[in-house]
Amino acid sequence: MKRQPMLVKLQLRLLKPQQKLLKHQKQLLKHPPAEVTEAPPAEVTEAPAEVTEIPAGDLEQTSEGVNGVTEPEPMESEETVKEAEPAVKEEENTSTAAAGEQTKSVDAGEKRKRSRSPEGDRRRDSPSHKRERRDVSQSSMECRDWVESEDVQLDRYNCDLNLEVIHNGYTIKPQSFGGFGYMWGGLRANYGVTDGKVAFQMKAVKNLRIQIGEESYGANHVSRVGWSVDCADFQLGEYPKSWGYGGTAKFSTNSKFSDFNVKYYNTDVVTCYLDMTGDNVIMSFAKNDQPMAKAAEFPKSDLDGEALFPAIATKNQLVEVNFGQLEKPWVPLLGDEGEYTFIGKVPVEERVRAAKPPLSKEECEVLLLIGLPGAGKSHWAVRTQRELPEKRYYVLGTNNIIDRMKVEGVPRKNNYAGRWDVLFDQANDCLRKMLETATRRYKNYILDQVCVSSQSNYSSSSLVNSAE
Repeated sequence: MKRQPMLVKLQLRLLKPQQKLLKHQKQLLKHPPAEVTEAPPAEVTEAPAEVTEIPAGDLEQTSEGVNGVTEPEPMESEETVKEAEPAVKEEENTSTAAAGEQTKSVDAGEKRKRSRSPEGDRRRDSPSHKRERRDVSQSSMECRDWVESEDVQLDRYNCDLNLEVIHNGYTIKPQSFGGFGYMWGGLRANYGVTDGKVAFQMKAVKNLRIQIGEESYGANHVSRVGWSVDCADFQLGEYPKSWGYGGTAKFSTNSKFSDFNVKYYNTDVVTCYLDMTGDNVIMSFAKNDQPMAKAAEFPKSDLDGEALFPAIATKNQLVEVNFGQLEKPWVPLLGDEGEYTFIGKVPVEERVRAAKPPLSKEECEVLLLIGLPGAGKSHWAVRTQRELPEKRYYVLGTNNIIDRMKVEGVPRKNNYAGRWDVLFDQANDCLRKMLETATRRYKNYILDQVCVSSQSNYSSSSLVNSAE
């Protein structure tokens, strides 16, 4: 075959029409048409002068007659036809091998361009894709049954995104994997008071597993409990009008930490007492059934008429609270009987409701800040938060996340012995996770982040699209 390529090509070209005719005749032999009648012999005419006969020894080469008519070779037996077919197919495959090699690279390129799924050709920014993403987000939105409840519960709206409220509104579960192991998360109750003597209880029931380096400074499993006004930051004890007692035996307000009594650990019950009956506000605490010294006292006028709400901040601890919903308290309240009342048992008309979330996702707002690093985006976001407290804007950005990694009010960067770029990458991972959570909660957001990667850009666009 290789020595006579031209002869093979010629034989193949001449055998193609002959082989087609052979196959047709074979089919007629096997399945003759029922309605076909043989034409009378007298009506068949032949033109011997115009047909070139093929010698018996040259059956492999078929000559073409006048007007392109090819003389069919004598009918062969069925066994002979079956033997001839594989040989012809082999010759056809040989002739098309070269063409196949030429198109192989082209086909490979087309396969690489093909999508791996039937939906691959759909653009992510297409209107149908946006509707699909919004439908998924809307179907997984957080439950709103608690919003109109008159029971005192943990507030899902006045809550950090790295916290989850479970067990009917009385248990806090923070995220603790990856960079979340460095972060604090805080929240408040949905009702506060402006008068009377009230109390509530808190206990850490479990230390959650974390995956952070040994270079971590400070306690890795710790909580704070106390009181704050409705518009204060969730980082209890680190901002004005926010007071907290931590498990490290520290009492803090406005990031001023001072030694206070004793440490508390898992299963210890901490009772928070608030006395607002006089001209001064008095805060005190108790560990289990042991009273402690007075923690804070200040003029009631400093609150400017604002109510105080139970507040908790935690880091890697599963925390439960008792606002009076239990039939029996974990520890009896101190003082004379009836002196202090669980805040959940105060008549609803004497309580103050915290700000409620937007009624629907369509009412939520997302402000996407645009600008180079150092252009003043973070400063604008903080100022907007302060000037529009009724909006309850929640700022999302790596700076905000790292700010929640403080140790006793000191920025993490000042006491972090590891590689800062590694921690910053972990903060970016936390931000992407919080952006996913944000699409399922009824909140107003300020996105303070430069989108320099495709992942962060897609996560940011998902949050914006969910609010459309």
